[in-house]
Amino acid sequence: MIQNRKNRNIVMALFIIYMLCLSKLIMFKFYSMTAICAFIESWSLDSVIQNIKAANLIPIFTTYDAIFNLDRSVALYSIDIVFYNIIAFVPFGMMVPLLFSKINTWKRAAASTFLLSLSFELLQIITTFGVFDIDDILLNTLGGMIGYGVISLVIIKCKPIFAKWIKDEDSKSEPVDRIRKPSKNLYKILAAVLLLVVFLFLNGTIEIGVRASNIEKDARNSAKVEESWKVAKDTTDAMSALLFYDENVEDHRVSIYVKRPGLSFGYFFRSGGNVPDIEENVVEIQVEDCEESAFISMNKQKVSKVIIEEENSTATIDLDYKEKPFAFVVPNTNAKVTFYDINGKVIEPILCVK
Repeated sequence: MIQNRKNRNIVMALFIIYMLCLSKLIMFKFYSMTAICAFIESWSLDSVIQNIKAANLIPIFTTYDAIFNLDRSVALYSIDIVFYNIIAFVPFGMMVPLLFSKINTWKRAAASTFLLSLSFELLQIITTFGVFDIDDILLNTLGGMIGYGVISLVIIKCKPIFAKWIKDEDSKSEPVDRIRKPSKNLYKILAAVLLLVVFLFLNGTIEIGVRASNIEKDARNSAKVEESWKVAKDTTDAMSALLFYDENVEDHRVSIYVKRPGLSFGYFFRSGGNVPDIEENVVEIQVEDCEESAFISMNKQKVSKVIIEEENSTATIDLDYKEKPFAFVVPNTNAKVTFYDINGKVIEPILCVK
């Protein structure tokens, strides 16, 4: 910790400015004041609940998805975000051991960075200015650890110079000695974990798919769907069905994603493209090894109501036939699903197994 009062005040002022900039970057990003006010006005408890549901609690999921599961232009942007999450917290790891005497080991630096990042993520959930992502916390913590490692090595290597800058003239202690050099065991552990993760990915033991919030983007990029096309979609814990269609409701693209059994995370593309039967009928799409069904249609029959009957419950879905196309997933393939048009006539779906 810096004992020289003048130098400590300088670093403290820089630290305060840095924290203000970091808060602006993480919480408000590059939003204008108009956009921030709009966020505040539209805040509701329901939006917080939706934000909680969208949270990613699976480590490395978002990072892997950003690098490997998106097209080149999006992936390069996402990789930049990954590095920004690391670099943004490097100054924090460098400053806290200079300002706070108890943060004098890499473990304490990591813990303080973790708590700061966790606080930001929780605030993003409450304010709905962002989405909670465990990867952000891990990357931020890594940045803090790197910052501590850099400042500790620099101080140790340049001890005579920093001793004069840090030490107070009236103090007989050696504050430089209190900042400990990172243990070699830390590097060994990090290297072993990295090698293990790389081995598991290369060996195919762990499969990483697409996050639920990124399915539409992945489907548009994979099928080269125009941005002007609308989408009808539904996602459950096991399946996601998307129906893209043009403004005139004359052309379409279908994308079906499912979760795989075993040690895998996220959703994986299973089938898609143009399905002729969807133009004039309701199509039930079943996927092998998946206990859910997707019902998709361009809705030229003007379906207005769907009744889903299961063993212990019955659910009714009212559709606005004027919006025409629809796509939804039924969690149980044994459920009886009946479609009715605006005149009450029953519409029989066509079964399609993928």
